[in-house]
Amino acid sequence: MTKFSIEEKRKAVERVNEGFSITEVARETGISEQVIRMVLNHVEKHGWEALSQHRYDWTAEEKLAVLRCMEANYWSCEETSVQFGIKGSSTVWNWADRYQRYGMAGLEGKKRGRPKK
Repeated sequence: MTKFSIEEKRKAVERVNEGFSITEVARETGISEQVIRMVLNHVEKHGWEALSQHRYDWTAEEKLAVLRCMEANYWSCEETSVQFGIKGSSTVWNWADRYQRYGMAGLEGKKRGRPKK
């Protein structure tokens, strides 16, 4: 999967805002239509800062609240990521998958690094 810089995404969004269709802009830039739509939604809801920031410190309770909200509103993982400003919909999908498999323990943070001696 190709990753695009924020500047490339910004240019694509500007082209769409100028009146070009998402399909035309996707062909012209090489960015998929789905990515352009997701960026448009994120920018509309949270501004450009949301694309450059990434939060890593979600607690298990916050993750569960996001999943419950997703379920209550019948949102997809992508819609949920836009609503909560989570950068990638795969993050929400992973939370849902781990919660379904392991329950609350699946949402707990993992210890990183070497174990202490």
